[in-house]
Amino acid sequence: MSKQIDMPTVSYLLGILSIVLSFSVPFASLICAIIGLNKSTQLNLKESKKLNLIGLILSIAFGIVSIIGILMQMGDLNFPI
Repeated sequence: MSKQIDMPTVSYLLGILSIVLSFSVPFASLICAIIGLNKSTQLNLKESKKLNLIGLILSIAFGIVSIIGILMQMGDLNFPI
């Protein structure tokens, strides 16, 4: 007897996970958001697609901020402040 995986729930949870992870681990959040967005697009799920898009945007934004912060700490990027 095989178990059925509930893909709408998986896509919804990946959206929530991508939003939560975007604040601490933006690159893992990006992967979760892309996978969830792919599944929600395949299944035509509007609510989970919205969550995954929010997670994708947040992970890109916080990823850029993280890269800028790392470069500033290394001294490679100097802003005249």
